[in-house]
Amino acid sequence: MTIGHLIIDAEGYKMLIVRGEALDFGHNIPCEEITAVVKFPVPIKAFLAALIKEGFAHHCIIAYGDLTEELSQVADFMGIRKVTYL
Repeated sequence: MTIGHLIIDAEGYKMLIVRGEALDFGHNIPCEEITAVVKFPVPIKAFLAALIKEGFAHHCIIAYGDLTEELSQVADFMGIRKVTYL
């Protein structure tokens, strides 16, 4: 799966591009929001520390499949800085 997010900060727009693996959780997490259980390519504590330091919010777009190349091309075309975890 691919996770993406677009945000503006003091340096301009930046795009988060993350590849992960959707895990079968078996049942919904007991909350009233849409949730996903994802395995990331880096240890979760390091990933979250980097994400917080980079300044991304906790909401993002999730798509099934590997769309990292397409998002990277869009960011390049628009002149947007990329933050990737692949």
